[in-house]
Amino acid sequence: MARLAEIGPKLRKLLLMLSSERDGEVVNAARLIGRTLRGAGADWHDLVTGLLAPGRTAAQAARDKDDRDLDWHVKREFLLQHLHLLRPREHEFIDSLGDWRGQLTEKQSGWLSAIHARVRRAE
Repeated sequence: MARLAEIGPKLRKLLLMLSSERDGEVVNAARLIGRTLRGAGADWHDLVTGLLAPGRTAAQAARDKDDRDLDWHVKREFLLQHLHLLRPREHEFIDSLGDWRGQLTEKQSGWLSAIHARVRRAE
């Protein structure tokens, strides 16, 4: 969810485009929202959760900041213990990291952190 805040201004514009009277603009906006979310390691479910969730507390913000400081191996191990809370695509991603050596790419790290933060809030 933390990554959604980073793309918030862009999402705001795209979400407002969904109110257009022109069907083509609405479809284009929806596709751009999907691409923007994927680029941030999120999906439509994360967007809806973020829109409908009550405001974050200072404690939640601090916990999310602490999550960013964790090694990716620690995050993966935590998620392997909570597979029942993962979506199929997230499950595949976490499994694929088992063979990964070295550091994650920025995109991988962002997605892993977003999944980790969401699952920690859900547990």
